[in-house]
Amino acid sequence: MPLSPRHLMAAIELAGTSFDSLAKQVGYSKQNLHHLAHRGRRCRRSLRHKLAVALIVPEGWLVGDKGLPWPTVWLEHYRLRRPSKVGVPNKTPPVALLASWRFLERCARAIKGEYRKRPDLDPGSVEDSLVNLLSPGVWRTLLLRLGPADHVLRARQLDEIVPLLVTCLEVILQPWIEGKAPIKLARLVELERMMGLPVPGT
Repeated sequence: MPLSPRHLMAAIELAGTSFDSLAKQVGYSKQNLHHLAHRGRRCRRSLRHKLAVALIVPEGWLVGDKGLPWPTVWLEHYRLRRPSKVGVPNKTPPVALLASWRFLERCARAIKGEYRKRPDLDPGSVEDSLVNLLSPGVWRTLLLRLGPADHVLRARQLDEIVPLLVTCLEVILQPWIEGKAPIKLARLVELERMMGLPVPGT
């Protein structure tokens, strides 16, 4: 079955696991697993399924940018804005993408609660507002005077920074995530305006 080594490696990095530990979990040799994560293109369906379960990712993720139902607007914006080689489209930083998806999955129950309380909200607006907080470039735009392209970070920088921002926000928003405190949606909208981002309904 098809396999994306780039996305497998991103899941391993984000999980913070070793090849040795993962190989034991899925019943596969460490050497062969290392090859899959760097140069592999195909593997058995059963192995891909075991890897998805062990790494807590949708199986479609291991094929490519598939199986992630949440919007990741700023990452797509990054991909389109970043200079690319002629005829070679930019790729979305995989660790940053997966970390963003996991953050929104963690917030899923709280997000659904906001839509139940506020049926007037645009579909996807809460997710977009939250995921924008994970953009280092957006924070740069808010805090610094920059040229048009100075807010664009390198892919590797995003893969390093976004998981850290996710950790920070999960701790900060924990009472809301656990249903113990309401979120101030008006403050999120205000922050988006400060960052120069489009706000639904305005």
